[in-house]
Amino acid sequence: MVLFEYIVAMSKGGRYFKGNHMVKKAAFCLVENKRNEVLFIKRGYGTRKGKWSLPGGHVDKGESYYGAAIRETLEETGLRVKVVSMVLSGKSPAKTYFGKVVGGKIRAQKGEVLDVRFMNPDKIDSSKLAFDRDGLTLKIWRDMKRKHRDAKSNPLPSACPHCESGDVRVRGYPHHNLYRCNSCGRKFK
Repeated sequence: MVLFEYIVAMSKGGRYFKGNHMVKKAAFCLVENKRNEVLFIKRGYGTRKGKWSLPGGHVDKGESYYGAAIRETLEETGLRVKVVSMVLSGKSPAKTYFGKVVGGKIRAQKGEVLDVRFMNPDKIDSSKLAFDRDGLTLKIWRDMKRKHRDAKSNPLPSACPHCESGDVRVRGYPHHNLYRCNSCGRKFK
């Protein structure tokens, strides 16, 4: 984002503009069950009505992306989640997190969501997804899981690159930074 766009965005309450079109900040949550199925909502309104998407939506004024991902997932699906890691962030004003279910009962939000279900992400036709970002998120998530699985099956790094301690572990869930030093607490790849 160029400096002028950044200044305009901040002066407009954190909204980001592309040309004459305003794009609000948005947060999404990728939630996976024990069968490696991902939680999807079928959108119930707008031009993408009937298409599948990860739960998520606009970030309210004064709200963090992190908080919005949790709130939107609860509102749209009935499930309470704990955010575990970042999956996708970038130049767009949207972020996607990986969340773990900690409570609630699955149900569709009336008026906004037609259906909620866990589905095998490998069997979803990309043309049925509401946003290109959903497909990109799934691709990145699969790559993160593969790297995490490989890290767990390979020898640990001999030392932390920050403090040189040998007390290193693989993080509990897939993250972009796979390792954590138990001595200094820093994360690294």
